Amino acid sequence: RLPSYCMFGQHLLSAYPNAKVNIVESEKTAIIMAAAYGNNASQIWMSCAGMQNLTRERLKGIMDAHRDIVLFPDRDGIKRWCKKANELQYPFLTINTQAVKEWWQPCDGEKADIADVVLRMICNH
Repeated sequence: RLPSYCMFGQHLLSAYPNAKVNIVESEKTAIIMAAAYGNNASQIWMSCAGMQNLTRERLKGIMDAHRDIVLFPDRDGIKRWCKKANELQYPFLTINTQAVKEWWQPCDGEKADIADVVLRMICNH
């Protein structure tokens, strides 16, 4: 049997037991967002390493602990992430699309994620 998969950044759950859990699709995005905004007592950044890995089984520990979860979908995955959030039916789960909808610019690309938008904003200042 293959070993069970854990989410990228899962070790942060015990280090910050009351922090809101921000989940992005790629590990790169989790690292960039942690560098830009930090992993701390109020929030941590984790990656599901692909939409197919955002499952009830993999979120069970977070949900059982009644942690607030915020999903940050890629620009081209908003509908899929909304559908997945609906399927999970977890009352402490929200979706944040502000960066990839309101702050997005064409130069970010149609498949931009929050890290692409934030990097552009940081580098242009």
